[in-house]
Amino acid sequence: MIETALATTAGVMLNNAVGSAARQVFIGAVQKSDMDAAGFRTMICDDISMLMSCERLSLDMRTYPAGTPIPNSVGLKDGSVDDARFCFDPGRQDTITVIRAYYEWPWATSMLNQMEEDTNGNLILGAMAAFMNEPFGGVASSKTTC
Repeated sequence: MIETALATTAGVMLNNAVGSAARQVFIGAVQKSDMDAAGFRTMICDDISMLMSCERLSLDMRTYPAGTPIPNSVGLKDGSVDDARFCFDPGRQDTITVIRAYYEWPWATSMLNQMEEDTNGNLILGAMAAFMNEPFGGVASSKTTC
């Protein structure tokens, strides 16, 4: 019961961290500072470090044309989050940007661990933010990896 409460708290922390980071993208602060993927990751990791290790965090931020379906599931490879195609693109003004974050929460209790066979005994926590960037000027990140 305590472990389930910790995992739930971790999920809320991840969601809050993604929401806070999304706000910085939404207003153009990430683009104006020319932040790279590592800096963005650090911003989120700083908000979750009380309960979670940054090594288990996978981030994907990209833009989508209006009307395009946004994937809301995570691909798995060998029981872990498949982040091979994840990238970093905070977008320009007035673009639809999506941030997806996944954290592989390790269950300590063997009973809970066995329930997550497809994910190496880990619970996959996820958080997502989708928004249209504000009209903050013609600034674009030069650190885009998409």
